[in-house]
Amino acid sequence: MNTNELVDKTVRFLSTTVGRDRVNRFVQYFARFLAWHLQKNGSDKEVLARVAGLAAATAITRKVMRTGRQLEFARGIVKALAIKDDVIRITTIFKSVFMAAWLSFDTCQWIHSAGVYKFENIKEIGSRAFKCWLVALLFSFAGDIYKLQLNAKKISIESKIAKSEKAPADEAVIARRNIKALIAERSKLFITAVQDGVDIILPSAGLEYLSFDSGIVGLAGAFTSLLGGYAHWNSL
Repeated sequence: MNTNELVDKTVRFLSTTVGRDRVNRFVQYFARFLAWHLQKNGSDKEVLARVAGLAAATAITRKVMRTGRQLEFARGIVKALAIKDDVIRITTIFKSVFMAAWLSFDTCQWIHSAGVYKFENIKEIGSRAFKCWLVALLFSFAGDIYKLQLNAKKISIESKIAKSEKAPADEAVIARRNIKALIAERSKLFITAVQDGVDIILPSAGLEYLSFDSGIVGLAGAFTSLLGGYAHWNSL
C-alpha cells in the first residue's frame, strides 16, 4: 500500500462512525491507564489531572456519539428472527436486546452529566448500564465460540473432500477454495471472540465483580479498541 492509498483509507476509516469511535475509545482507555500509571509513580498533579480529564472527556464524547444506536440494535433483533440456526438466533437476539438497553441507560448518563436532566438514581442507572453491557457481551462471546465450532466442523468436512482420492477433481478444487474462505472467516471470528472476551473485564470491573485496578481496565479497553479498529480497517 503506497502513501496515497494509506491516506485515502485513513480518510475512509475516520469518515465512519465506527472508525472515529475506535480512535476515541482507544484514547479514553489508554488515558485511563496512563492516569493510573502517573498516579502510581507520583507524577505531577497537574499532568495527572489533564490526563484524567482527557479520559473523562472522551468517555462523554463517546456517549454522545452512541446516542440513537438503540435503533440499530432494535433493527438487529428483527433481522435475527430470520436466522435459521437456533443458537446463533438466540445469542444474537439477546445480545441486541441488552445492547439496546445498555445504550438507553448510557444515554441517560449523558443527559445527567450534560445537565439536561438530573436523575436522582444516577448511580443505579450506571449499575444497570454495566449489567446490560456485561450480559450482552456474554451472549456475544457465547455466539462467537459457537460460530468458531461450526467453522471448525466445516473446515474438517471440506478437508476430507479435498484430500479424498475418490472425490471428483472439480469438487476437490471447490473444497480447497471453501477451506481458504473458511480460514479467513475463522481469523475474523477469533478476533471478535478475543475482543468480546477481554471486553467482559470492563463492565465486570465497573460492577466490582472482578477486582482489577484502573490500569488493567485501561489496558484491556485500549487493546480491544485496537482489535476493533483493525477489524474495521480490514473491512474497508
